[in-house]
Amino acid sequence: FLYFSKKEQELLTMIFQECASYCSLESHPISTDEIRQNLKISPERLRNLISRITKKGGIRVLQHKSGKSAFRIFEFSKELYESISKIKIKSPQ
Repeated sequence: FLYFSKKEQELLTMIFQECASYCSLESHPISTDEIRQNLKISPERLRNLISRITKKGGIRVLQHKSGKSAFRIFEFSKELYESISKIKIKSPQ
């Protein structure tokens, strides 16, 4: 988890919380606007973040819809999910 930049960690934490609430490696649809507002970033920056995290093997985008009601469904690698889970258990926010 520490292998990722600060913004990448923020995005991964947001996706992790979504996945953890459903006890799944797969998220429900998360709107692009929701992600952008939480991280306070532009659409281009969001695309770059997702691209970098995907290339590092942290997550996969299972489904993506662009346009007015854009969303993404993410899937964590089991290793990263467990790594973040251990960090969150040690230091709850």
